[in-house]
Amino acid sequence: MAYDRGTFDEFKTALAQVRSSAPGSRRHFSIPSFHKPLPAMTPASNFYGQIGLQRPQVQPFNAPPNNQFVRRPAHPLQHRHSESDIRPRQPSIKTYQTHTRSRVSGKRQSVSDAHKEILKLLINDPEKSRKHPHPKNVKRGTVEFAESMAHQEANIPHYWELYKENTTFSEILSIFKSAFGTDYKKIAIDARGSTYSTIVKMVNETFDSTKIGHGQDAKGLERLSYSKLWITKIQRIENPQLFRKYVHKRQEIFLNLSKMNLACCQTVRQLPSSSGEITTHNYLSQTMRKELFSEINEVYLFHGTKPDTIKTICNTGLDPRLGSGKAMFGSGIYGAEKASKADQYTDGSLTRTGGPGKEKKMFLMRVALGNCYLCTDLNPQKYRRPPCTKCKRDDCKTHDSNYDSVVGDNKKLFREFVVYDGVQCYPEYLITYERR
Repeated sequence: MAYDRGTFDEFKTALAQVRSSAPGSRRHFSIPSFHKPLPAMTPASNFYGQIGLQRPQVQPFNAPPNNQFVRRPAHPLQHRHSESDIRPRQPSIKTYQTHTRSRVSGKRQSVSDAHKEILKLLINDPEKSRKHPHPKNVKRGTVEFAESMAHQEANIPHYWELYKENTTFSEILSIFKSAFGTDYKKIAIDARGSTYSTIVKMVNETFDSTKIGHGQDAKGLERLSYSKLWITKIQRIENPQLFRKYVHKRQEIFLNLSKMNLACCQTVRQLPSSSGEITTHNYLSQTMRKELFSEINEVYLFHGTKPDTIKTICNTGLDPRLGSGKAMFGSGIYGAEKASKADQYTDGSLTRTGGPGKEKKMFLMRVALGNCYLCTDLNPQKYRRPPCTKCKRDDCKTHDSNYDSVVGDNKKLFREFVVYDGVQCYPEYLITYERR
């Protein structure tokens, strides 16, 4: 059974002390009762500090000189301890550390019992987490806000089903896979709710039937007779481990801002020669808009994909290394502000289908665009990473500052929004639809 690294440091020490006690000692380690966490401890610093356990009081054992008691007796039954009592007992569970986490191993039943007790404590105890300060009193759009966001403790969105008040990310990660047996959950969005209606409106308003079949990536669509995308289902992907990586990348962008003494990045609309605001932003509800950090150009963008990649993306996210090197701005993760553009990539050019029952899927993903490079070249270079802010080359070895993303705005059919790091986007909503 695996846990975050550092979680069981003191747990391991306590076990080691018990094991090293006198062979004749009958002390046994058991999970103690709950007490309030020590205020000086930081989250996930150790087993007892993280979930608020009382440290077991282990009495030291003073062994007799020369280990006199370990000799084999001539008549074992005449002595107080049998040979099995005198010899050190084999521990039923062991703890050890790997590169990234701590593990508990041993007999299946022993590990299972220990794990259940730990989960029970994590889930049920209301005192298990200290409240982490949120920069509520810091004005947004300031350098102070950027700095506070760079160091704020990560957490999942409050509207996720997994969200639990006063529960840290580390605790959620500890219990999630054990409770559900997978890295992610698909949560059906209520068709009567505001989130569902917002996403439906976003798809409808950004789909242009006059562009069907136009462009190299749209080949084959012209043979289909459809004029709209009919949404049949919307699901939210709740993958806490993947979202945590995304949050850490978001914090990195905030940190870079604060180091430059800047409050926010230029928005896409403010960039010279830009075609304007990102279209999806215009249709967001106030609730969804509040969840995004405009200071670092965090936006929602569409991403169309084939059915056989859905599970991989939900599990481990999008991978820029799997993109086509022939793509206009190089091998990256491409986001679209128009559903028309994302629809082009949900099936192959030779296997296009449409009509009722022929379901397609696209993601609505969060993307932290950060400091954007707006590229207006008609034949841009194939970027391997965002270019240098000074010389605009992706292989610059002279300067140490790069953009976070590339916005292709060369007045073609659709704008392109490209990031080159998989953790810079999170596939939050999976949209199932039909071409009708």
